[in-house]
Amino acid sequence: MRIIDELTKDGLLRFAKKITFNTQVLLRAVEDKIAVNYEFNIFRKFNSDVSRYLLLTSLPFSFVDVSINLEDLWNLDCRECKTVIYRKTMPTGNLKPEFFIVGDAPGVGNGELSDRFDRVWVYGQSSHLLRKALFKIGIYFNCWFTNLLKCSTPKNRPSTDREVRACSLQLEREISLLQPKKIFLLGGNVQSMFHDFGIPTINVYHPTYFVRRGIGYREYSEHLKEKLK
Repeated sequence: MRIIDELTKDGLLRFAKKITFNTQVLLRAVEDKIAVNYEFNIFRKFNSDVSRYLLLTSLPFSFVDVSINLEDLWNLDCRECKTVIYRKTMPTGNLKPEFFIVGDAPGVGNGELSDRFDRVWVYGQSSHLLRKALFKIGIYFNCWFTNLLKCSTPKNRPSTDREVRACSLQLEREISLLQPKKIFLLGGNVQSMFHDFGIPTINVYHPTYFVRRGIGYREYSEHLKEKLK
């Protein structure tokens, strides 16, 4: 399958028709070129092509004009913590969200990155299960995906209190700029570390809990729906 050079919105939509979760890395290769410029797409018409693309995309998006400078959302030059693995890992999702989806830290993947951006909650079994479950209960397109930490931890260990405190201003900036109505907290460590921002929170199992037990996205969607009531 040929990687397209045309980085227009229509080009991305056409290319996404050929992509599945199993071949998502091909779309990523195209979007890497866009991510380094902090670009995102505004979709004024919602149809099946847009729906398919947004379910697979790793870029921020919006359905309305937004006056948000993406560089204000996170400080990728931060090196305050000496206990993490530095990755240029940015949040993604709807820039006018109703829900924040907050995990612990981005996966360590292939280690420190200096030449391109990684994006949170896009790739891997847990990310796919989470996206499919949110889509099934009808809220995926109203979600912003982020983490307590913007860097990975060695061997994907839980974040520490010091690391979370060092990164808290970045998460506070995201919440202040995007102003979600509710916040999903994924897993016990996030729930114990999350600071109160005066926004209702919803405690749910981390999707990895379901993946490790061989439980699919339909069951996870029921879990999310029950917690959302």
